[in-house]
Amino acid sequence: GDGQHAPEYLDAILAPVKNGSVDIAIGSRFLGKSKFKSSIGRLIGIYIISRVLTIITRKPVTDPTSGFCAMNKKAFGFFSENCVDDYPEPDILMHHREFRITEVPISISRRSRGVSSISPLKSVYYMCKVLFSLFVGIFR
Repeated sequence: GDGQHAPEYLDAILAPVKNGSVDIAIGSRFLGKSKFKSSIGRLIGIYIISRVLTIITRKPVTDPTSGFCAMNKKAFGFFSENCVDDYPEPDILMHHREFRITEVPISISRRSRGVSSISPLKSVYYMCKVLFSLFVGIFR
């Protein structure tokens, strides 16, 4: 990918899935001693989505936009057919009743190549779209 996710965290992400204790393990940049730095706008967006998901799921969600995750065959099969393409991470967390989900502390680096697909203008659209989807998900 873009060099943000360090391979040394693969074992930590894979272990709870491989040992069967969870269906999905998500790497959290906000647990442990991560040196994650981002723009204030992006941090506010992550915080808002995190709070909404924590209220909806009644479980603490620290990093709802982390794309660094592992899942078992059952979860992968479900999400390959039912997950939205442009904001899968919060959508996955909405399925807390169907799947056992945990967050694992990770640290990420600055992007070493490529550019983010989410520009400042797109981030506002993304935020609205994700929040709308989460609120619709409550009534599914």
